[in-house]
Amino acid sequence: MKAKVASVFALGVFIISVLTLLYFNSPWNDGLASKNKKDCFIIRVEGYFDGVAFQRNGPYWLQIEKGLIDRIYKKVLPESGRQNCHLQHQAGLFATPGLIDSHSHVFAFDKKIVHSWQEALTLSALSESYRRINSAKVNLLSLMQHGFTTVRDLGNSGRFLEKDFLTENSDLVTHLPRLVYSGPGLALSPSQINIRNNTEYLIIDSTTEFGAVVADYKNKGATWLKIYIDNSSVDSFVSLDLLRKIVSAAHEHNFKVAAHAEFKNSSDLANSAGVDSIEHFYQTTSHEIEFANTFVVPTEISSTVCSSLENKKFRMPECAVQKKLQQDRQKWLSQRKTRWVFGSDSVLDFTTNYRSRGESTLHSLIQLTELGWSPDEVLQSATSRAAEMLGLPIGAVKTGFAADIVLYSNEKFERSLNQNNLEFLLQPIEIYRNGRSVKTDNSNSLFRLIATQAGRQ
Repeated sequence: MKAKVASVFALGVFIISVLTLLYFNSPWNDGLASKNKKDCFIIRVEGYFDGVAFQRNGPYWLQIEKGLIDRIYKKVLPESGRQNCHLQHQAGLFATPGLIDSHSHVFAFDKKIVHSWQEALTLSALSESYRRINSAKVNLLSLMQHGFTTVRDLGNSGRFLEKDFLTENSDLVTHLPRLVYSGPGLALSPSQINIRNNTEYLIIDSTTEFGAVVADYKNKGATWLKIYIDNSSVDSFVSLDLLRKIVSAAHEHNFKVAAHAEFKNSSDLANSAGVDSIEHFYQTTSHEIEFANTFVVPTEISSTVCSSLENKKFRMPECAVQKKLQQDRQKWLSQRKTRWVFGSDSVLDFTTNYRSRGESTLHSLIQLTELGWSPDEVLQSATSRAAEMLGLPIGAVKTGFAADIVLYSNEKFERSLNQNNLEFLLQPIEIYRNGRSVKTDNSNSLFRLIATQAGRQ
């Protein structure tokens, strides 16, 4: 009798196994039931910014699988999604793509009592590598906590401290913003830092073999070259012929070129040479030039920081002059529909409360609405347009893109939009990078370790 029961039981198990196998491979399944719930989850939001426009007629259901945005459902979530993906249900949320800071210097120290940018950067250049790497950890952590999931680091980072950082901290990098970097900037002189054994810049001239330079940078993990066409402390300008050689060598190796160009002539040279991005752009160009294939990254200092610097006798133009120049740039870029991208250039913050790098960067983004840009234009500059410049599948809440998503209160989003500002960005609720929830609260042991290491500088 026992043997008969065992045989019937075994037969039942076999039949169930066969039916299960047939179902998971059948057309009725639509491929959803075969998914591993560990790789698939769904977030409900009332609305989201897709990288270009606000979508506000929700609810929407964002299905995340294997680090990508797999599907977006509107109004109704199919039963198949409920059965085969973890449902992270929380009412009242609004989503944006992870933010992108396209001009940063995370290996430069903050909060130094100095009186010029040159003095601040020199202090960093003279510091030990481990101190600068620890500082970068804290800066990147702060940026992540404030919703920035990607950072383009443009030099002032020694001799490829970025590579050392990524190699030595492989256990941390998935918890921090992805790092896109250029390594030492190319310059005709030591530029802002006139010290011996300067590793912040690669000094170039007409005899430099730029193909070899690009190959070396590529081996160090860089994907951009930064060239100083001018600098505030240097009178000489890179010639158009030399600049074209640099751009040609870079593009031949699938590198992109960022040009430091503060003045009118520099911007014209950069555009004529075919660089990929123009950094700073403090003066509008001298004629009706069109930036057809070039992105512009105007690094605008916030009014709060400007006032603080002015009070501390920091060497810079008066804030009233700065504000007028910023408004002129906004009009110029807007009238020509130029592809402009957000970059903070955040190195120092002399505000009363000594804000963190992430907070300072976020305030630089939010204050752009005060210059005349609409909230959706500002967000686009720090998401989809920045991603287009970088050439990466990020910066959008769309199927097939990396699941870099930041969740906020939908109520606070609606309130901000009604007031034509982006104040809601100040309070992210949860942050995902590549579909992985990043625990950014101070109770996280990993982040306590980062803070402890930085405290030993």
